Amino acid sequence: MQKCLNLDFSDLYDENDFEIDNEKIKSKNQKSNQSQKSNKSRFRQKDGSNFPEWETKKLGEVSKITTGSSNRQDSILDGEFTFFDRSQDIRTSNRFLFDTEAIIVPGEGQEFIPKYFIGKFDLHQRAYAIMDFKNINGKFLFYSISFNTNHLDSQAVGSTVKSLRLPMFETMSINLPCLAEQTKIANFLSAIDEKINHNNTQIQKTEQWKKGLLQKMFV
Repeated sequence: MQKCLNLDFSDLYDENDFEIDNEKIKSKNQKSNQSQKSNKSRFRQKDGSNFPEWETKKLGEVSKITTGSSNRQDSILDGEFTFFDRSQDIRTSNRFLFDTEAIIVPGEGQEFIPKYFIGKFDLHQRAYAIMDFKNINGKFLFYSISFNTNHLDSQAVGSTVKSLRLPMFETMSINLPCLAEQTKIANFLSAIDEKINHNNTQIQKTEQWKKGLLQKMFV
């Protein structure tokens, strides 16, 4: 993410794992000369030409940011809809306030880790939903905010429990390529997330298998 929001893809994965537009991404050795020329890796258009230059906008210019109206006691364990509050735990609710694509950020706490969600959800009054994106790929914006949480950390107020205010979100600077390049970046990073999730699942299955073997060997 450091180089797609200043990225050198060759440092991130095995060259055989991913493809972009059906062309294998060049290996680290193949790309070493190019990497020396620039610290920023860019996708190209289908005809091989460069995408337009990136521009900087405020988050409040390209999205709607709002809080919910629910409290913790409105959440339940087996509700129909997802409930987001200030914690990293995801609970449920029997009602929904929004039905949309959104990036959820807790408004209080020690860490302000965003979540990406599409669908119906309930929202705590001290959690923020970033939505109604204007010419923005929502997943790209999610990765951008995830990568730049230092802005939120630096703007949070309070000593024991830090909190965020709406203007802190609205004034957050976002570096934006054109929509087509946003989509390429979002799809690329999503593919890496899928690979990570798959590997984590395999690790969990292997740990369970090992546990079963230990029970058979030592019981």
